[in-house]
Amino acid sequence: MFLKERHLNFIKYQFFRFMCNAAFGGGAAALFKEKCRLRSLLFWDFQSYVFSPDDINFLIEKEKEYPKNIYSVEKTIESIVENKLSCARIGDGEYMIMFKDAPDQATADLQRELLEICKKGSNDNCLVCINPFHLYRTTTQWFCFYYLKFIDKIYKKIKFNSDNFYGDAYCFSHYSIKSIRTQVLNMKKRAEYSYLDIEHIEYIKNLWKNRNVVFVASKESMLNSDPLNVFNEVQSRHFIEVPSVECYREYNEIFDKITKYPKDYLIYLECGFAATVLAYRLSEIGYQALDVGDFYKRITKVSI
Repeated sequence: MFLKERHLNFIKYQFFRFMCNAAFGGGAAALFKEKCRLRSLLFWDFQSYVFSPDDINFLIEKEKEYPKNIYSVEKTIESIVENKLSCARIGDGEYMIMFKDAPDQATADLQRELLEICKKGSNDNCLVCINPFHLYRTTTQWFCFYYLKFIDKIYKKIKFNSDNFYGDAYCFSHYSIKSIRTQVLNMKKRAEYSYLDIEHIEYIKNLWKNRNVVFVASKESMLNSDPLNVFNEVQSRHFIEVPSVECYREYNEIFDKITKYPKDYLIYLECGFAATVLAYRLSEIGYQALDVGDFYKRITKVSI
């Protein structure tokens, strides 16, 4: 193979470096300079980046400050299923929203809500899920650099509840499902993957089996037609249509529509950043609400 694994890792690292600069500013000139540097490095020098001792020490020290009471992917899903918990996720996108200056009142309100959810952590009704990070990995330095770019902002702005517990924000992601089954299989032949992925998805489906479910999603969502029959065992389906982007701007209207349904109905949220806040706030008044991100899109790659 022309590109060895270390080369592929370096390409990934450089891609994330470029994206981080795009996300955290620096102006058009800085981005152009970074783009030129990226092109040069990709084509001429795969080995040019090595973490400095200061970089490594910074990541290791920062990881000591980050919450350690974070459930594994398996424990996160098990807790949600077995205890019928709501799920509110704080991933990379939510972190970036919290870091930036708010251009308007809606974004400022979203930032305030997300920061409060991070600070409070989980409760008896809702599992708050965050990015577990694992900051310094010698085998995936491109991944570590992605965090090195903005990790200091997390500790300066976001306060976590060290006495509480959190779930893994990527528990419903396709790669998380794969990673669970890869560990169980110990890298056995690929033919066995589909069966075990199906088994895992079937376990997740217990969340809505024989339940009345309210789907909060845009009209473009595959949830409307359910081509994979993921929800074929629900008792009834109800839909609340939301915008495909910036749902939080209609937060109050969406919240009011949801609360017209009985509290024993499951609320399935596919509505971007608004889903995190909705799941948490709905759990406070007795609903089970799931912020599962783009779970459905991800499982289209799994043969079920």
